[in-house]
Amino acid sequence: MVTGVRRAELLALRWSDIDLKAGKIAIHRNYVGLRAVCMKGRQDARMRLISLDPATVEVLTQHRQRYAEAVPELGLEPSDEAFLFSYEAAWDRPYDPSGATHRYARMCKRLGIGSHLHALRHYSATELLTAGVDL
Repeated sequence: MVTGVRRAELLALRWSDIDLKAGKIAIHRNYVGLRAVCMKGRQDARMRLISLDPATVEVLTQHRQRYAEAVPELGLEPSDEAFLFSYEAAWDRPYDPSGATHRYARMCKRLGIGSHLHALRHYSATELLTAGVDL
């Protein structure tokens, strides 16, 4: 919501793409798989560096801590190559794109919000423009 990243970019994120100390996310790949996990570089072949606000850094720090506490129970070590968002216990496969979209839609319906996942990109752009940020 605060970054404006595309769904495919979000689902392709690994912990190695996040610098919590600097508050930055590097976007340089997309999740394009349907039946199998398949990653590809961004269409423009450039990496995007996105700054994070302190509240988002805190949420991601807590998320990383939950990951770091969960994987040793499987006999694994935390890895920077693990996906940020995964249904798998080992965090070795990303969320299914349609699953992420449907999960967001269910949450919006439960909360009585008329929205869809892609609208978060527009929200982010509007907020940045309102704040005077050069997109």
